[in-house]
Amino acid sequence: MKVEFSLNLEEPKAVKAFADFLVTISGEKTEPKEAEEKAEPPKKTTRKRAPKPKEEAKEEAKEEAKEEAKEEAKEEAKEEAKEEAKSDGVTIDEIRQLVAKKAEAHRDALVAKLEELGAKNVSTLDPKHFEAFFAYVKTL
Repeated sequence: MKVEFSLNLEEPKAVKAFADFLVTISGEKTEPKEAEEKAEPPKKTTRKRAPKPKEEAKEEAKEEAKEEAKEEAKEEAKEEAKEEAKSDGVTIDEIRQLVAKKAEAHRDALVAKLEELGAKNVSTLDPKHFEAFFAYVKTL
């Protein structure tokens, strides 16, 4: 009788099953150490190093500095816009108050004029257009 089979030595379960089969047939207990060693490749573990406290502190300081710079730039832009609005004589708050009074009756006309001046709403209106928009809203 001729029996043929193949065995993948890289599969630990297959090697163990074959070893158990041989033990059963022979009646002797043998340890297939070499086969198990070949079947179980060493496990590789990769670990990322945790950042050192000094590096982490430096990163946090950089991020905080960036955030502070952004906030300062925003504040400066707001102040400049207010100054420009004041220098023209009409403030955005005055425009908002007037628009609030006229919006219910003239919403479409207000939106059309804002779009004509390149703004989606009063907040995005360029300060150089404050006087013209204010004068227009008064006429409604």
